[in-house]
Amino acid sequence: MTMAEDGHEIPMMSTGQASTLGNWHALCVAMFGADSPATAFIKAKLDEQGEGMPVITDEGQLLYSLLAMHTGDREV
Repeated sequence: MTMAEDGHEIPMMSTGQASTLGNWHALCVAMFGADSPATAFIKAKLDEQGEGMPVITDEGQLLYSLLAMHTGDREV
């Protein structure tokens, strides 16, 4: 388990990487492209909070939300 700077455990993604904004950003770029609204959303959070900030959420739900942002479809 990876530890955050404040000593809290960082959850792991199904890819085996730590669930951080930096890793989610890299995943978004790979899946949706650098200019996607989903990537821009994660990038804005990364710029605010730093790449090492843990992302504590259900991975499937976040992927679903990012896909909806990418497609612009609220019915995804």
